[in-house]
Amino acid sequence: MAQRRSRLIRRGVASAMLAVLIGSAITWLVTREWLPRTFRISSGQVEGRYHEFARRLGPAIEARLGRPSEVLPSEGSLASRELLLADDSDRRADLAILQGGSVPLRGLTMIAPLFPDVVHVVARADRGIETIEDLRGRCVSVGEPGSGMQVSAQHLLDHYAIELDARSVSFDSLAFDDELDAAIVTTNSSNRALRRLLAGGQYVLVPVIDADAIALIHYHYHAITIPRGLFCESPRIPAEPVPTVATTAFLATRADAPARLVEETLEALYSEIGPWDFPDLIPRSRALDWHPAPMHPAARSFFDPFDHLGWTATVLESLSALKELLFAMAAGAYLLWDRWRRVREREKQEEVRVQKERLDLFLEQTAAIEREQMDTDDPRRLRELLDRVVRIKLHALSQFTHETLRGDGTFALFLLQCNNLTNVIQLKIVIATMRQRR
Repeated sequence: MAQRRSRLIRRGVASAMLAVLIGSAITWLVTREWLPRTFRISSGQVEGRYHEFARRLGPAIEARLGRPSEVLPSEGSLASRELLLADDSDRRADLAILQGGSVPLRGLTMIAPLFPDVVHVVARADRGIETIEDLRGRCVSVGEPGSGMQVSAQHLLDHYAIELDARSVSFDSLAFDDELDAAIVTTNSSNRALRRLLAGGQYVLVPVIDADAIALIHYHYHAITIPRGLFCESPRIPAEPVPTVATTAFLATRADAPARLVEETLEALYSEIGPWDFPDLIPRSRALDWHPAPMHPAARSFFDPFDHLGWTATVLESLSALKELLFAMAAGAYLLWDRWRRVREREKQEEVRVQKERLDLFLEQTAAIEREQMDTDDPRRLRELLDRVVRIKLHALSQFTHETLRGDGTFALFLLQCNNLTNVIQLKIVIATMRQRR
């Protein structure tokens, strides 16, 4: 019985340990962050500044992760968003450069703001276009379909309630398309194609007088002034400061992106890329001031490592998880103990039942001896019966060790029966012996 009980205990402990190990393995597999074998950056159009930035960023991340990188050109921010959220892993992007306010943000988070994208309203110098209202009914380029440029152009036109003959042409085509009167170009002011276009003298910048109002209506815009002489000093282009609005280009990823990918991307961004490559790159110290999209938790920790609120929340979450783990372990231990207790009780009950059956057998044997002694007065036969009674009694005392059985009335009756039977047989032996001597 002791060996069986020991086996049950060992089996229960082994089962509990196996359950803990399996649970730990499942938790590790579920919560482990898997990095892509090849990480992809969606960059917008090949001739654009987003593509130039992605080509510079990709190798820097590749060197830190030890994984190959790939730059995926796209038609614009909307197409880049689709690549980020694609179901097919073979065509899905891991990072993307998006224009603030140009795409729905559901399922996306920001890694870092990159640089301002300024809304430039450029018009042919010989078409008499001096204000935004002069664009009514004109032929205006508003950017490629699916691009953030087209979205920002539409925001501007909606604000002024302007309808026009919109067309989609590239920067390079502006200088050669005589039918175009103007273009709304949202890009960085250092864009080479834009600088070449304005330096030729055929186009001028049109001011956005309501820049402050537009910035109040649309959270992703902020008012900005293009300083004079930014694009050319001789002749000075623009000749006077030009008010307009700007949004922010930002590096984005999926909301469930691995924290390590975000951290290594940020390390590569601020250690390998800087104002020597992109003069208007928003510095790390000002990153939290720009909010074109919700920020990834790993990015927020990177920019603000002493965010006590976030640290406290993490600690509380860890304590809560630890409490749940301890509760689960305590519950498991209780269930294991309860199962062991029930098994032990069943074992005891079975042991008592078996011993009671044996006690009944011994009672039957003593009853048979009692009947036999009633039919004989032979001293030798009586001594044999007496020896049998003693052996039965000793055998029972050696086997019936259970406290419950020893306290049972049947066992007491058995002992009393053995004692009485012994006394009776001994008395008969004495009487028979005396008779034989006479």
